[in-house]
Amino acid sequence: MKMKLKLVVFLGISLLLLIVFATFLLPSEGQVTDSITIYAPASTVTSKLTHYKSYPGWFPWMKKKHADVVFKKDGNGQIEAMVFHGNTKEGRGVGIFKIRNIEGDSIIHYGLHFEDMPDFYGVFLVKGNEEETVLAWKLKIDAGWEPWWRFYASMMSKITKPALTNGLTEFKKVCESKNVK
Repeated sequence: MKMKLKLVVFLGISLLLLIVFATFLLPSEGQVTDSITIYAPASTVTSKLTHYKSYPGWFPWMKKKHADVVFKKDGNGQIEAMVFHGNTKEGRGVGIFKIRNIEGDSIIHYGLHFEDMPDFYGVFLVKGNEEETVLAWKLKIDAGWEPWWRFYASMMSKITKPALTNGLTEFKKVCESKNVK
């Protein structure tokens, strides 16, 4: 009986150590990228990306009801972030999207935060002319040391890319619609 108990304890500790050491083999950062050609001027695409009020119509992690979105304003009354009730594979929760930096008219850096998840960050790259624009969307996560987030980071192309692709398709529809200003 004592021998079986020792064997079970040994196997349990061995399995735990195996999981811990396997964590070191998984990437600490995950990334997914996708792009799409939009038949609209680059200025329209950039405008839609930099104005938070367009996001409820296409942003993939947001419930599509505009009433679920709160726009946080800075001291000058300018919108500085968007708080929304989102949908993720992990469930529903509050998300915060914030444009962090805009370089020229073609690079838009952003941050995306969901409750109980590591922060996402990324960039929109816009390149085009008056007739068509290519939009690339990069999303990254710093997974830290938790094994489950490292696994998520290693599987981002399977878990997150479908939502990213769907978001780009919806964004294309928004930009190409006839009543775009």
